Amino acid sequence: GGVSSGLDIARAIALGANAGGIARPVLQALTEGGVEGARAFLQQVRAEIASVMLLVGARSVDELRRVPTLLGSGLSAYVELAKRQEKLPKKRAPKDVQKQKGTKG
Repeated sequence: GGVSSGLDIARAIALGANAGGIARPVLQALTEGGVEGARAFLQQVRAEIASVMLLVGARSVDELRRVPTLLGSGLSAYVELAKRQEKLPKKRAPKDVQKQKGTKG
């Protein structure tokens, strides 16, 4: 979980974040490969962000923020369900519950 790649950062920015924190994976790369390991990791992150920007047609981070957001299948199904629920007539409480509340049925 969390933010650990350039794709994660690009996704976060496209969804409205101002930044993406990747301290843990950078420190892990530093621990495992020293300064060169951390440098290589950061170059990989930069390349991943550049790849995402190329694929979505964003020439800058500002343009990446304005990229239309596509929802995954699970989330888009939830959004459609929510839209349908809004269109349904509101259910009335059963008459015995209405009587308990002092309303006419």
